[in-house]
Amino acid sequence: MKAAHCLSGGEAQPFDRRFEVTVPNVAWVTDITYICIYEGWLSLLVVIDLISRQVVGWSMQSRMTTDLALDALLAAVWRRRPQEVLMVHSDSKTTRCQVFLG
Repeated sequence: MKAAHCLSGGEAQPFDRRFEVTVPNVAWVTDITYICIYEGWLSLLVVIDLISRQVVGWSMQSRMTTDLALDALLAAVWRRRPQEVLMVHSDSKTTRCQVFLG
């Protein structure tokens, strides 16, 4: 895989809310949720392949950090080993990023 390019803010959004794909490992999305446990809160970030709707990578930590996202993304890349250009889209109220790997 080559270098990643991350779009944010006012840059053009290639997905443009149209999540139609026909082959696996070309478009992944991420989502984050918080889980209440006895000791406090855990952040769970999952990476989902749009074609299969399967979780292809995930990470859980006590705080939402860059490492949380990178660990989940690296787990997905290790597990699925995409060969083509890959778009990864994350969209939440606090963070938004589209990463292009290829």
